[in-house]
Amino acid sequence: RVLYGQTDEPDFLDAVLEVVFEWEMRRVDLLLQEGIDVLVHMAWYESTDFWTPRMYRRLLKPRLRQEIEKAHAHGAAFRYIITRAWQPYKSDFIELGIDCLTGVDPVQDHLDLTAVKQALGKYMCLMGGVNSAVMLSQWEPVQIQEAVYRALDSMSSGSGFILFPVDAVFNLQPWDKVEHLIQAWKSWHEQQRI
Repeated sequence: RVLYGQTDEPDFLDAVLEVVFEWEMRRVDLLLQEGIDVLVHMAWYESTDFWTPRMYRRLLKPRLRQEIEKAHAHGAAFRYIITRAWQPYKSDFIELGIDCLTGVDPVQDHLDLTAVKQALGKYMCLMGGVNSAVMLSQWEPVQIQEAVYRALDSMSSGSGFILFPVDAVFNLQPWDKVEHLIQAWKSWHEQQRI
C-alpha cells in the first residue's frame, strides 16, 4: 500500500502517517521525560527500497526533523538505524542533524566505507563497518580480520566511529566467529600503538 500510495494517494498516506507520528511523538515524550541519553529511531522501512527520495522528503523528513529537534531540545542524541538503500538521503541526514547513523554495511549495501566516511564522518558518528549475517556465518577468521581492519582503517580517523556488526549478532551465529571479530579489533588497536 505504501509503494502505490506514494503515487496514487499521497494525501491519504500523509494522513495515515500523521496518526502514526502523533502516537510516536507521545512515546518519545515519555522516553525523554525519563532522561534518556539517546533516542533511537528504527528506520527499517524508510529506505529507497520503500520510498522515493521525493516522497521521503515530503512525507517522512518533516516528521523526522520534529523528532530530532525534540530529542536535541531535551539533551538527547539521535541515533538513526537504516541498513541499506539510504545513500540518496546523505544530504538529508546532515541537514536533519542526525547524531549517529547506524547500519553502515559494506556487504549488504555494497558501500565504499572510505566514501561514506568522507561524506558523513565530520557530521555524525558512524556505526557499523562490518556485516553480521554473511561475515559471522560464512567467512573464515582471516576474512573476518581483513574486514575489521578495512573498516577501522577506513572509518576510525577523525570523528566518531563505532565498529559494529550490522545489524546484530544473532543466536545462531558461531560464537567463535564473534570472538575472531573482537580479537581482530584488539589486534588492530595494538598495532596502532606501535
